[in-house]
This record gives sequence, C-alpha cells and structure tokens, in this order.
Amino acid sequence: MKDKKTRDAILKFRLIRMAISICCFTLGCLIALFVDNVALVLVLVFLTGCVTGRLYNWNEQKNLYYTLYNGLNIDQYTKLLSSVSGSNVVNLADAYYLAGDYQTAINLSVNALKKKKHRPYHKCRFLYLIMNSYALIGDLDKARNAYDHLCCIFNSAKNGRKIKASFLAVDFFGHYFDGDLDACLEDCLVYSMCVEKFFYNNVNYKILCINPVFFRGMVYYRQGEFEKAKQCFEKVSADEFCTRVSPNIVVLSKKYLEAIDTVDEGVLKFPEMLPQDNCEVCKKKFRQGFINKICYFVLVGLLVLYFACRIITTFIPEPTGLDLISREDKAELYAALSEDYDKFEVIKLFWVEHNGKTIESFCIVETEDGVDLHSVVVIVDSGKIDTNLQYEGLSADSISTMWTTDGDYFVRYCVCGSEDEIPEDSFQTEEITVDGDTLYFCVLSIMPS
Repeated sequence: MKDKKTRDAILKFRLIRMAISICCFTLGCLIALFVDNVALVLVLVFLTGCVTGRLYNWNEQKNLYYTLYNGLNIDQYTKLLSSVSGSNVVNLADAYYLAGDYQTAINLSVNALKKKKHRPYHKCRFLYLIMNSYALIGDLDKARNAYDHLCCIFNSAKNGRKIKASFLAVDFFGHYFDGDLDACLEDCLVYSMCVEKFFYNNVNYKILCINPVFFRGMVYYRQGEFEKAKQCFEKVSADEFCTRVSPNIVVLSKKYLEAIDTVDEGVLKFPEMLPQDNCEVCKKKFRQGFINKICYFVLVGLLVLYFACRIITTFIPEPTGLDLISREDKAELYAALSEDYDKFEVIKLFWVEHNGKTIESFCIVETEDGVDLHSVVVIVDSGKIDTNLQYEGLSADSISTMWTTDGDYFVRYCVCGSEDEIPEDSFQTEEITVDGDTLYFCVLSIMPS
C-alpha cells in the first residue's frame, strides 16, 4: 500500500500528462483539418511533436524526479517510479542505485543497453551507473570495464567532450582504478569547484556537494590515512538530507567506519553481482500510458488520412462536369464545338440554378487563343446539343450580362482572379483551372425577363 505522498505525486503526474496529451492531440487535429498548405502542416506537426516532448520531460522532471528532493525519501521515490508507466528506465535505475540496491541498478542498466540502441548521452548514463555501482561495492575489474566503454564513447562521439563534462566523477574513478590516489584527491577538489560554480541552483546540489567528501574518504582509507577517512565518513553519515535521499553512501560510510574501528576489511565485502535479466523489475515494461498511445495513434491516423487525401486530390483531376453527362451527349457537345474550333479542350461544364430549377448550362473551352465561355443548349426539334459563344477571351476582371437561352432570365456574371476578389453577393461560384492558374466564375444576379 503506497503512502499518501507517493499516491498524490502519481496522481498529479498522470493528470498533467493526460492534459498535455489531450491538448497536443487536439492541436494536431485542428492543424490537419484546417491548414491546407502541406508544407505548413508538416512544419506545424513537427513543432507540435517537439513541444509535446518538451512538456512530457517538464512533467517528469517537475512531478516525478524532483519529488525526491522535495519531501519523499528514496524508498517512496523508487515506488513512485516503479508505479508510473512512461517513467524513464535510467532514472529508475538511478533511484535503485541511490537506495543502495546495486543489483537491481545493474540489472536495469545492462538490460536496457542490450534491448535497444541509445544515444551516446543516455548510453553513458547507464554505463556510469554500472561503473559507480561496481566501484562502490569494490568490484573494480567490472567497474573498470564500464569505465573503458565510457571512454570509448567520449572519444568517438561528436559531442563526446560535452557529454563527459556531465559526469563529474569520471576522472576520479579513472585515477582510482589506476591507483593514482594523489590525482584522485585533486579530482575531488575539481569536482567540488565544478559543483559550486555550475550546479549551485541545481535541485540535487546537496548530494553533489557530499559526493566528493565520500570519495575523499575512500581515497584516504585506501592510503591508510584512517583518521582523515573517518572524518569524511562521519560527515557523510551525519548528513540528514543524504540519509533521506542517498542512503547508499550513508550505509557505505558506516561500513567504512566499522572497518576502521574493528580493523576488519571484511565488512566492506559484497557478494559478486552479475547482471540478471529475469528479475521482476526488468520484466516490467516501461512505456507510455494508454491515453498517450491512443492519442498518438489517432493523431498519426489523421495525418496519414490527411496526406492521402492531399495526394489523391493532387494526382486525380477534379471533376469537370463532363462525367455527369452521357457519352452520347458528350460526343454531341464536342461535335458542336468542333464547328467553331480546330483545336480545343472542354475544361469545365456547369449549370446555373434559380429557385431549384436549372435555367442555363455553360461550358468553359480552352483554345489556342484563350478561354471562351459557351452556353449549352438543346435544340427542341432534333433534341441535339448545340453551343452559343457568350464571351471570348475570358480572363480575370471580365464582367458581362446575358439572356438565358429560353429568354426567360437575365444573368449577370463576373470572373475573378482570386478568392479574395469574389463579391460577397455572388450566390454561385465555379472554380476554373487553366494552365495552373485559377479563375472564379461568379454569378452575381439572376432576374426574370
């Protein structure tokens, strides 16, 4: 049964994460539905994804990882991370390390490195945990092996020097493994100076300050300067904050003090720890929560559907209206137009309606000389289709009036070059695309004769 502080922290984390998921999912849907420019959609979706990731990280840092330094002890913190799906494996491994459960910290780190590739920085975090864990329990061979892997990454990665600067104790352990204890003491001094200069406002500042004290105690003990070592270990053991947040070095400090008082190094020995992949914690899957996955897959589905529609509309021509008439009528229309043109193409066929009744049919014809507007009529006696030229050289800013074929109505229309130019009183607009340019045929008014 979790204590109240842990339950409250988990509830707060999950509620904020759900709110972030829903907001970003809604934003993604709005982008996909209302933005027409494909390039702009890609940019906005990419930015939305970046913002979502940043917000997730902020939520984890604020409501998971910082809780350790704001009241929870390490046991509560470990339970919290183990209970929340979506928590980072390396942070959980670090929590077990701080609690002194080195076996679980090693298990999680080694299994995480085996299961998938990691970026250099995250790989270094796992290796650093493995190195520290083995070094603190005295298994220096395995610790040195992890250290060698770390150095390979520092030397091969593009930003290796920058990555190395994040791990303050690397140089210390390198000299410690080589037996250069004087250099180790200098490293502890550099460690303390870096903490004061660069980590003063960091949430784990107090822990970073106490680490070099413990490391100096290790060096003094190995040099045989037991009084100096005792002073360091007593200082660590008496630190209340360290006792709550990082009890691993407190327990080790007490072991060193016992070894000094009893002159028995046996109390510092730990059983050999080999990585295990069948422990209960390693079987746990660390993944995003159910709500996050639903939002992710629905958003991806909407984006796929959006781009599929865009591709279809790009490569499949828009209906010209010719598909709405029979093959025989289409042949008669082309036969009528061929009497006026040697070479032409019908790019649009549409109808003008008034009070639910079709009062006129039009076709837009592209010729070598330009774009013409024809009315399409049916000859009463023969029932055949014929055309009448209404406007020659149709272009933007064209405006004209005409009688319908039956003479019952007077139609006034104009042609615009952009959507912004379409008059507000236009009650029917037809889009016409010619050589990549778009014109808009607008019916302005229809009046009975």
